[in-house]
Order: sequence, then structure tokens, then C-alpha cells
Amino acid sequence: PLIYQREDFPFLDRILLVTANENVANERVISRDKLSLTTLLAMRKIQPDIKHVTMFSDDYIENNASLSILKEKVKKLHEQYQKYEKLN
Repeated sequence: PLIYQREDFPFLDRILLVTANENVANERVISRDKLSLTTLLAMRKIQPDIKHVTMFSDDYIENNASLSILKEKVKKLHEQYQKYEKLN
């Protein structure tokens, strides 16, 4: 889910946004959900712009590569989160 108002979620310390560039995301959604490109593009028209969504996140991961690369990025960020936790 997209979180637009942090005050509605006071238990969240940080908000992470994971996204992919449009071509990669389109390929993944079409493959996963068996949608036509026309249907997908119609759905995208009603979604918020990524620049707008990024404003509400503390951290951001681009997921344009393999699952193993994504796992490495998540692992590094998790380590940072653990450091934040120790400071608080």
C-alpha cells in the first residue's frame, strides 16, 4: 500500500519505496498478471506519479535487475535500519 500521511501510521519509523523503471515494471506486471499492454497502460493512468510517491518515502530502492541484486540492496538497507534502531 502507498502511505501518504505518516501521522496515520505513528508506529512506522521509516517508509521504504521499491520501484522499477517503467519498461521493467510493465514487463513484470504483464508476465505476472497476464494483462495486455492496453489494460496495463489504462491502469497506470489512474496511479499517482512516481515523483509524487517518492516524496513520502524515507528510503528508495530501484529494482531493475535480478532478484539476487534486490536481496543485496534489501540486506544493506536492513543493516542500516538495525543501526537506526540501536540509536533510538
